Amino acid sequence: MNLVRQVVYRGVAMVGVTAAIAVAMAAPASANRAGACNHNQSLCNTMYGKNLHVDDVLGVRYDGLSDTGIGFFQIFGPHGYKRTGDTVKGEVEHRFEVNKDFAVGDLICLQFWAKNKDGSFTQKGGNVCGTMPIK
Repeated sequence: MNLVRQVVYRGVAMVGVTAAIAVAMAAPASANRAGACNHNQSLCNTMYGKNLHVDDVLGVRYDGLSDTGIGFFQIFGPHGYKRTGDTVKGEVEHRFEVNKDFAVGDLICLQFWAKNKDGSFTQKGGNVCGTMPIK
């Protein structure tokens, strides 16, 4: 499994207009944020919370990934933790409510899966992982 941990950011991150607006409108006032984007910044994972607690994870796709028709976001972490968003047309961002504690060094990863014409799905943008804790 290829885990992407490039372009890691902590604190306030400006990864695009859509994400900046979503952050301002949806993040809890007391939440810190941390996360990562893939190498070409077409898929970004922002974790909201504090220390070892994750409140929410926001997945956003840009550029070549944003024009993918139907697909879904998915997050996963240690000990089999996994959440899958709805399969919808044109969704460029998805917020997952997590409300869970993790350990130092745990990875919380985001994926995007695009629907193919034959009904199968193909992962796009790799696995984009943020590392605990959130400071």
